[in-house]
Amino acid sequence: MINPNYFYGRVSNTLDGWSANRTEYKWSKLGDMNFLCKVRISLLFSFIIVMDRTNQITEQEFDELNMDDFNFGFEKKLDSFGKDKHGNIIVVDYA
Repeated sequence: MINPNYFYGRVSNTLDGWSANRTEYKWSKLGDMNFLCKVRISLLFSFIIVMDRTNQITEQEFDELNMDDFNFGFEKKLDSFGKDKHGNIIVVDYA
């Protein structure tokens, strides 16, 4: 038998993800936050977003980050950051 909360959980997770995508789309359009990875394409009201490509940062680079440089509310974890094509460390997952 399927858990009665299964459908609610799936819908809730989908809506949470969509809301995060909308937030990332809106914030990436603000010109004064150069430390955020930019959303280049938004489809279906941000249900699908395409961001700039980044490369992973190392654990050492993560440990050396000054979080004050990223004055923003995001999860402080390794995979929330990446390097842009110029080698600058930016926030990739910020919603």
